[in-house]
Amino acid sequence: LPMIEYEDGHDGDGWSTQALTIWAYVNGHLEGGGVKRGYGAAIRLWGTYDFNIKHPSISNLTDNVPTQLGYGVADGGWNTRINGLSSHNVRHAYTTSKSTNTFTLEALDAYKAMTFGVTSGAIISNSHASGGSSAIWDTHQDAQNAIFDNCIAENGGAFGFGIRGRNICLTSPIILNCVHGIEYFNDYDSDDPDDDYFNNSKRLQDFTSGMVTSPRMTVRGRCIDVRAATLMVGGVGRYRTTAGCAVYVSGGTLVFSGSHRTVVDGNTVPDIGAALMEIGAANIYSASAFPLPKIVIDGDYE
Repeated sequence: LPMIEYEDGHDGDGWSTQALTIWAYVNGHLEGGGVKRGYGAAIRLWGTYDFNIKHPSISNLTDNVPTQLGYGVADGGWNTRINGLSSHNVRHAYTTSKSTNTFTLEALDAYKAMTFGVTSGAIISNSHASGGSSAIWDTHQDAQNAIFDNCIAENGGAFGFGIRGRNICLTSPIILNCVHGIEYFNDYDSDDPDDDYFNNSKRLQDFTSGMVTSPRMTVRGRCIDVRAATLMVGGVGRYRTTAGCAVYVSGGTLVFSGSHRTVVDGNTVPDIGAALMEIGAANIYSASAFPLPKIVIDGDYE
């Protein structure tokens, strides 16, 4: 992969382009190189299968919703493998990107056909990302069966990991000096009758779910935040926060197994008087699936 760089001066003017878009490719391979300045996705995959990306460097992609979405890798394929991604100052180092479309035979074309469905089976491993004002590592609601293995999020302005989708697993994540740690949350059905790639607020199996194993983090806010989702946290977890509330569940279920320890530092944040763990009520969309929000400790937590 070459090193691609766009000129400065387009922040906020609406101009956007993908540095590299790959369509319907099987067993593809990219290695090295990357993007050092841009106004859209650095690498966008549509309808790919078994695509491999190794050691790209991606930095300084504008995060300006809704026109300039600086995604490092926007994955819309099956079984994508990313190893050794280095990213700095982008909207999301990795995200999924399958689109919803209103289906009609008249409107069906190659582009729409490849953007239907889900993004499945991705493995993102041994990668480091820093900076930005959005969640550093991200999945949208189309994601399923994805694994983030040994990925680091550092110096971010929001969550280290912002997760939507089904069966999204984090193995040994490290989060350093971000505002918050890990969020599992939910998008909801758009009520479009043709929007069938997820069906939230109707069936429990369509809500966000996953497992986190042995997380380590130092953050300024919440360590674990679960909203209308099901999350298992196992292994050995170590958490350090300056906020009073380290764990929050709203309209979901959080289960701790293994051994976990939280250290609360400082007394300068507004919610320092909050409980270490808090439970909030389900909203109208998730109440049928999660009538009683839960935190279950099936192990050691101190």
